[in-house]
Amino acid sequence: MKLSDRIEALLRNFYLSLSILETANNGRLILDNFSFLPRNRNPFDQANMREETRDSPYGAIQPAVRNNFKATFAFTAVEVEAIFRSMFVTHPVTEEDINVRYVRVIIALLGQSFIADPMNPVWECSMEFCNVYETYNPYRRFDAREIDGTPIDWEQFGGIQGFVLILQNALEIIKNAEKTAEATIAYIPNELRLKSRKRSAQYEHLKDFIMEQCDISDSSMSLAGSLFDSYETWASGAGITPLSQRGFGIGLREFGFERKRRGQGKHWWMGIGLISDGENKEQIHMSLDL
Repeated sequence: MKLSDRIEALLRNFYLSLSILETANNGRLILDNFSFLPRNRNPFDQANMREETRDSPYGAIQPAVRNNFKATFAFTAVEVEAIFRSMFVTHPVTEEDINVRYVRVIIALLGQSFIADPMNPVWECSMEFCNVYETYNPYRRFDAREIDGTPIDWEQFGGIQGFVLILQNALEIIKNAEKTAEATIAYIPNELRLKSRKRSAQYEHLKDFIMEQCDISDSSMSLAGSLFDSYETWASGAGITPLSQRGFGIGLREFGFERKRRGQGKHWWMGIGLISDGENKEQIHMSLDL
């Protein structure tokens, strides 16, 4: 199945879930066959279209349908984000086309934010994403400067209609990319990333830092602040003007590394660790509170 076919399937599934939600909200959805309920008790009929009460301990259909829609929303965002990662090796914020950048940034942030808690998600927005993004036809504006740690709200990207438009644009982006480039969808082990990924020129010197100061493996990890401090020290010693912390994060993502919020709310780079931390792996894992 092509990547565009996968997005089309996700879009159809999202439409179906949205239709079920609208039908339930209009009082036209009736579920009357549940083997786990007594024959004379069915709180899911039209007479019980309400929230859970003492008389209706199983709850009404509307909350269940809303939860189904939330789950579909989360699944769709995570899947589209995975598809984008398999198609593009550059960081979303470095995308030159502003319309494509808008879609890639929102999809990337939604995908990584839904992983921690799909039903009650909050934004996971690292420093390199903190900016304002715009798109046209129609005009949309997404402000990511102060959303980190706040609940995800539909209105931040145009409501449900705005998300449907993002999915439609994502489909067109992938279709265009399939026509002009060969998609790299195979998993690339950490130890091959330095050789196999294409990167922007301004981040190429990070390869030397990684080779000299870091250990890369699926089990490696490093606190984001510690890794950046070590990079600044290395760059000064090598006579290189260091990147900003935002630029450093973008560069590491272009190498294929991921930054996640883990134990105690701290941000960690996954798949890369400082060689100097090699003797402290046990303490690192304990601090993650896995």
